Amino acid sequence: MKNKSLLTFYTFLFICCFSMFINAQQKKKNVSNTFNLEVVKYSDKPSSQSYHYHLLELSNKSKKVQNFTFTNTEVKCETESNTANDLKADKLVGLEKQEKTTSDLVTEFYNETKSKKLNTISVSPNTSFKFYVKITKQMSVETGTLRCSKIGVKLLNGKKAKIKSVMIRTFIPDLNVQGR
Repeated sequence: MKNKSLLTFYTFLFICCFSMFINAQQKKKNVSNTFNLEVVKYSDKPSSQSYHYHLLELSNKSKKVQNFTFTNTEVKCETESNTANDLKADKLVGLEKQEKTTSDLVTEFYNETKSKKLNTISVSPNTSFKFYVKITKQMSVETGTLRCSKIGVKLLNGKKAKIKSVMIRTFIPDLNVQGR
C-alpha cells in the first residue's frame, strides 16, 4: 500500500513538472514569434550607384498594436574571393562578431512611397508594413570592399528588448579598375 501511494505521488510530481516545462516552452515560443522582418526586394541598381533602396516588410503576428524603432549596425564580412561575380552570387562565407555603428554607409528608413522618413512605426495586429531602407555610400569609403549592414527593428512594447534583423551586403567597386 505504501509503495502504491509513493508511486502515485511520484507520478503526479512528474506530470506537474512536465506540464510546467511544456507550458514554459510554448510561452517562450509565442513571445519570440510576435513579429517578423524580411527582405522583399533587394536593390537592382548597379554597384557603382551611390545609393540603393531595399524593400523590407515587417509583420505583426500579435493580437495588439506594436511599436517599433529601427536599428542599424555594420558588421565586417568576408567572402571566398574578391571577384564581383562571387559577390553578386551571394557567396558570403562568414561574419565576424565585431560590430560597430555604421560610418562608411548612411542608412535611412522611408515609407513604401519613399515620401516620408521614418524613425518609429506602429503596426496593427495581424498586418504587415512595407518600408524602404536607403543605404548611401560615403565618399570616403574604401573601394573594392564589401560592407554588411545588420538592419533591424526593435520592439518597443514590453520589458525585454526584442530585435529581429536582416543582413544587407553592399559592394563598393573600384571604379578605376578596367571593365567597370
